[in-house]
Amino acid sequence: MFSVESFPAAVTARSRESLQNPGGKSVISAIAHPQRHVGLRLTSSWEVLHRLEAGEAGRGDMAETVTSSASPYLRLIIWSLGWKTSDSDTWRSEVFEAASSNSILITNIKMEFTIEHTWDGIPVSHEPVTVSLKSGNAGLLMEVSAPFFNDPPAPLGEPGKPFSRLWDYEVVETFFLSDRTEQYLEVELCPHGQHLLLLLSGRRRVWKEKLPLEFEVTRMENKWEGKACLPWNYFPPCINKFNAFAIHGSGVERKFEALYPVPQHELQEGQKPDFHRLEFFKQLNLKELMGEDWKQPESDIWKSLTD
Repeated sequence: MFSVESFPAAVTARSRESLQNPGGKSVISAIAHPQRHVGLRLTSSWEVLHRLEAGEAGRGDMAETVTSSASPYLRLIIWSLGWKTSDSDTWRSEVFEAASSNSILITNIKMEFTIEHTWDGIPVSHEPVTVSLKSGNAGLLMEVSAPFFNDPPAPLGEPGKPFSRLWDYEVVETFFLSDRTEQYLEVELCPHGQHLLLLLSGRRRVWKEKLPLEFEVTRMENKWEGKACLPWNYFPPCINKFNAFAIHGSGVERKFEALYPVPQHELQEGQKPDFHRLEFFKQLNLKELMGEDWKQPESDIWKSLTD
């Protein structure tokens, strides 16, 4: 938990102009909830660019509108114990000017990514898969929220244990890459409770697999949610790129979805899905999540590769 004083002066600016980017375009429109939850987007330098539109939210629902076209974004959910507002207020830029700075506390910081396209850039026809990353002391906390297709049927392996070739089943995958070394961590999570973690040094070159993982699944009729703690020891040094994928279906109905698909101009006739096209991964700066002074912990596992 951090007080509002943890943020630079830009965060507590009063002026409406300071809440816009240099081009004058609002980056976020977040509608104030009656219980005083507020959604924000941050730049990598921790400047807050936001607009609060009060009085338009329904009493029963949380309302947020993300006007930026970028799919992944860093969101802060803050709870302000001391902030008072009225439904007639349109602009509440003084949300960070509460009477007591201690009344504004950050209770949850996360990066959220939505998988909205197939591997080749076609919009998905169902509720998209969402992957969230949160800070943790022992590692990176990863949460998945996804439709449950139950196709293919569950793997025969024990839930909670690693399972080989999990990519042949219904899974959500994340890849954490150091583009300098082409070393990366691949995480595969299944709605039936199995998981598979791979360490790769070079494209598709697995050198370690079936690592243990704390992984919990909540499965409903048409949806599943997963939570995992990825130990820092599993991450290669200097990760700076990321991609996420989802797979479901059988036979000709097998679907391969990607956070960052292959660009249309890169597609070739007869091309097959390939999640190891590292050149299409995009930037991931964990300091946006962990704080500007954070340094990635050294990994004994990866160090053993070079010793």
